[in-house]
Amino acid sequence: MKNNIAKVRQIFRTTSFTPTKLIKGPPDFATVFKITRHNYQKDYDSRTVLYEGLFQGKNTIIKIYLHPEKEIVRFERELYIYTKIKKQAPIWKKITANLWYHGHRPLPFLILEKLVGSPLGDWFHINHNQTQPLTKLLTILPLVYQQTKLPKKYAYNTYDKLEFFLKKTEKMTRTLAFLEKKLADYFWRSYLNLGRYLEKRWFTIPTGFIFSDLNPANIFLLKKGGFRIIDFDAVSLGKKTYDYAFLYYASIGNDQQKFLYEKISNHCLRSEEKDFFLFFFAYFSLTHSWSFMANRDLVKFNAVVKELKKLFINSKLSP
Repeated sequence: MKNNIAKVRQIFRTTSFTPTKLIKGPPDFATVFKITRHNYQKDYDSRTVLYEGLFQGKNTIIKIYLHPEKEIVRFERELYIYTKIKKQAPIWKKITANLWYHGHRPLPFLILEKLVGSPLGDWFHINHNQTQPLTKLLTILPLVYQQTKLPKKYAYNTYDKLEFFLKKTEKMTRTLAFLEKKLADYFWRSYLNLGRYLEKRWFTIPTGFIFSDLNPANIFLLKKGGFRIIDFDAVSLGKKTYDYAFLYYASIGNDQQKFLYEKISNHCLRSEEKDFFLFFFAYFSLTHSWSFMANRDLVKFNAVVKELKKLFINSKLSP
């Protein structure tokens, strides 16, 4: 950590960036610069640190990748979005912050426009109850998918391989362990049945650009109205239903749940895509819901289980 702090200090010195607040990262990255640490969002990884500060008289955010030997591809992927995709696809100018500066050494970093407002929520919870921002988001997303052509070399993973989703991961096992065995078996069989049913239809649904991390923490609501999407180091190739399912999963137990389901189901998806939407929603539910029990968020966990049960029961494919 000391070595990385020294490298962060060097970045500040060479760019004349003046940090005023640590947004994300270990407290030591704040105390050494005699600034405060703001609990802007929960830290689900330790790959990056975020600072708020001044750069060339502008209010900015600097994102620094702490492990370039492991994360350089993530940095290059995000840099590609800001420097190439925004020029190729005009719609991106409406949904992203401005990139003011970037560098590769001593650690990869991006200096971005500071947005004024607040995120839609944290990683798996929508915390805002207004429908207007979501309506704008769901209106503009189809244009993003239509205009964006992501080269495979910049894709985080190709989430278009069915076998990737049919493996029972450790996280899935942890989620299922919180359920009664009969219900856990029912969920897993239903999930596999749906996956096998979709196998014959897998390539009838187009593959293209997806955010793959379209969670509420990455959707920033501007104080003056509108929104911006942030954090593009996980963009990939896959089916857009994956993104919609992630967003819907985050709404479970929130006042926006019914609104989002109806909007996504009726306006964003073709009829043949709806089984894929259910499949990806089940994937998120089985993969991530263990964390709600680990953090004693029983309300969210029970809401996810209830919704998953309802969707499987209504499906023709449940065992």
